Amino acid sequence: MATFSAFVTNGTRVSRFLKYGSGDSTSAFNFGALPNFKMEWYKTAYAPIYKFIDLQEVVLTLVYWYQNLTAQQAKQYPDGPSDLELDSATQKFYTARQFGIAVRQVIMSIFNDTQSGSQFLRPSIQANGFEALRAGTNCFGKQLNQTLIAPTVLNENIANLLLSTYDFPDEKYHNKKNAQIIVPVWGVFTTSLDINPSIQVWDGAAWVLSPMFIAPVVTDPNYVDCTAGGVVIDVNESDLVSRIIEDWNDSVSAMIAHSVPAAPMGGSSGNGNLLYYTRLYQYITVDESSDAFITSKKRGLYKKMFNNDRVVNKPVTRKNSKKTPQIEIESPQQVLLAPGDGVSTARPVSYTSIAQISDTFKQTLNYLILPFIPLEDDTPPTQNQWRTSSLEAKIMVVEQDENSSQAGTRAAQIANNAAKMAPGIAASGTDTMANVIEALNAQNKGGFFGSLLGGVLRAGATALGEAIPI
Repeated sequence: MATFSAFVTNGTRVSRFLKYGSGDSTSAFNFGALPNFKMEWYKTAYAPIYKFIDLQEVVLTLVYWYQNLTAQQAKQYPDGPSDLELDSATQKFYTARQFGIAVRQVIMSIFNDTQSGSQFLRPSIQANGFEALRAGTNCFGKQLNQTLIAPTVLNENIANLLLSTYDFPDEKYHNKKNAQIIVPVWGVFTTSLDINPSIQVWDGAAWVLSPMFIAPVVTDPNYVDCTAGGVVIDVNESDLVSRIIEDWNDSVSAMIAHSVPAAPMGGSSGNGNLLYYTRLYQYITVDESSDAFITSKKRGLYKKMFNNDRVVNKPVTRKNSKKTPQIEIESPQQVLLAPGDGVSTARPVSYTSIAQISDTFKQTLNYLILPFIPLEDDTPPTQNQWRTSSLEAKIMVVEQDENSSQAGTRAAQIANNAAKMAPGIAASGTDTMANVIEALNAQNKGGFFGSLLGGVLRAGATALGEAIPI
């Protein structure tokens, strides 16, 4: 666990028996190298909080955005793309995993100050759960010559997930050494699947559907440490990442008229405003005919890897060995569904926050990539444990549609958001959220989320300080 609390029940005052700590030796050693870190912060009364963010949310947003751009392109030019857009109307020369690795390196480059120190932390103790991205010599956050073009909404989102050092402006308990440090930790679910959607491509005579990427190859590295079959792949010294970024930018630039405002990923204008929020997941049981079920079944997962509540009872027919009479015997077979397949089986059930969750901000939650915590019935952390250890007193519960097992998943939200980022030429300038972000960036460079959350955080800080004595 990255953050933990130990309670002693026989105490008359809980605060006298609360042992609070976080991180590991690597993260502790790294604090002195954090940007603008002050020596006095080593004595802060607040243990650092680590917030876990799923890289696949960024990958899926970009992939689905591109898919919708090609759909808008085919709709706009039914007789074929222009010469400028011709290269974008073809299948990519790389695999879905190779594109994901390129996204990984862009994120590692942006968060290179913090990821190296938090690379061994986990949000829970799942058998096949979330793993932080490693910063080895082959895959650390090297500064790139160019970066991926992405929607401004996504860029602003990522900028506000950078390291946060928050000073509680409370008069009664204020002390300049008591900074609350919130550190982002990027990673992936080890069982999450690469997505290769069908896009519109021009075959010279007509628009046809084709997989966006080529088929996977055995040399595709994993996301965590960029190894493949035990062989270390040096993605920092390979020119494939640069070629992928260049090809992506050329293709997106050709179709940019169909998109909301977009720009290269990067920047450091945010101060971790979105790190004050957490999206809490529960894993759903997917239908047997779905891709997630079939893939999980093929992976050969075993019962000992999961809790009993992740086992689905499925009746099967077994015939008696005697030739006569033929008797059919019904017996249950346990078909296992992976509980940590990432966003494809994760349903948001609540949001928690250090600050008040305003009505204005509630409307943006589905659009945002936020830190997350998986909730399981008998595996720490519980919702209350997480809220206590992360000081998140505010909570918003998500209403669920019990008649649909997929509509409420995070993957469905991402796909829906990406579609809105590619509205087509006629509507490319009408996306309200993107236009507000663009205007605020041009006027004060404070960022949409920074402006939206700044006052909320300041307003809620005094109450929080009174509730948590130093």
